[in-house]
Amino acid sequence: MKKSLLFFTFFTTLTFKIFGQYTNPTFTSNCGSSMYLENFQIGTTTNTFGSGCTNEADNPYSTLTPVTAGSTYGFTAKLYIQPGSDNGGNGANFKVWIDKDQDGSFESMVVAQTNINNSSTLSNGFYEVTGTFTVPNDAISGTTRLRILIAYAEDDFQAQTINDASDTYVNGEFHDYLLNITATCTSPNSPNYFDRSVCAGNNVTLNATCTGGSSPKWYASATSTTVLNPVNNNLSLTNVTTSAVYFVACQTSPSCTSSRFQQNVTAVPIPVAPIISNRTICSGSTTQLTASCGSGSVKWYASITGFFLTPLASGNYTTPALTATTSYFGQCEIDNESVICKSDFTEIVVTVTANPTAPTASGISICSGSTASLSATCTSGTVKWYDNLSGGTLLATSNFTTPTLTANTTYFVACESGNVETPTASNCVSSRTAQTVTVNANPTAPT
Repeated sequence: MKKSLLFFTFFTTLTFKIFGQYTNPTFTSNCGSSMYLENFQIGTTTNTFGSGCTNEADNPYSTLTPVTAGSTYGFTAKLYIQPGSDNGGNGANFKVWIDKDQDGSFESMVVAQTNINNSSTLSNGFYEVTGTFTVPNDAISGTTRLRILIAYAEDDFQAQTINDASDTYVNGEFHDYLLNITATCTSPNSPNYFDRSVCAGNNVTLNATCTGGSSPKWYASATSTTVLNPVNNNLSLTNVTTSAVYFVACQTSPSCTSSRFQQNVTAVPIPVAPIISNRTICSGSTTQLTASCGSGSVKWYASITGFFLTPLASGNYTTPALTATTSYFGQCEIDNESVICKSDFTEIVVTVTANPTAPTASGISICSGSTASLSATCTSGTVKWYDNLSGGTLLATSNFTTPTLTANTTYFVACESGNVETPTASNCVSSRTAQTVTVNANPTAPT
């Protein structure tokens, strides 16, 4: 291997500092003087290695070769395979990679697997392969590595298939070269984004749309250099309890970004469950449900089971006529336009009290000009007398003595349980029973 002492001294510290994290391929059988890479040329920079193969684990070859992101460069690889050796049938395969983002991994293949038998054979067993490679458009500026890996034929005369830049192979060699990349930048367009609201304590994902091959990146401030989403094209925030601002930009590479734009995240407080009082009504009645919310407005539900819940009403809710005890559920909601934050449910029980049974009463006959004493029996509640089948005037409670009557008259009696409804007092009333007073004419005075 030919390398000047000055070059070695300069790069010993540099390459260990920058490149010590790289993973190198391994070979179970070493190459030797019968097969090796003689030199590799990029543009006008030639790296000559001499006979025999040398695998560079820590010290890449050459002075820095200047390249520009997005540009294409010619290369020439000169390999030696001893005529008549096992490798003479299918020669060797090789691939080339670039570490475009200087993270210690060769994720960008720039020359696909190539077999040297596709090139011309030079004299005395030397093969020369020419081609081109393109530096990735999104490569970042600075010093990085290019790796060439050669896998020679095995005993079956078949060249090995090359997969990853750090796999295990039978026999072969690899060499790393230093590139000095200059990134090109056409500033991306501004991101298309919108502010987000989230119910406090929940998760939210920030999204933005970029064009022209750029991707959205988020930062904690307008000047921060730390990308919050280095891998994904969105930013996931967990357990958001307070409002915050983030800054989003479109990026084609770390050194090529658009202007940053502020994206607001509003944490909407979750309301407290509503305060509700239970109700008691008479069978067949309706009642109005009301609730107090510390923030937001109340919505009423008949059930809270199932995935999609449809509210009965917002604000106050008047039930239909009920004949059995029924539960309803109130929930306070804050509608922030882009998000609705909901409290826990509070149950309200509407207790339905049965109405008394209609009273039993029988008719009575009196003489014209007399009064009648009317009575009735209730199995529950209190007897009350009225002058009409519905509505009318309350005439008496319990027994009732009519005024002096001169014609048949019908009265109506009901059983009423008293003020049982809450919070608005009201009677539970049976249907009314008619009781007719038959008035008999008095005899004519004797002569």
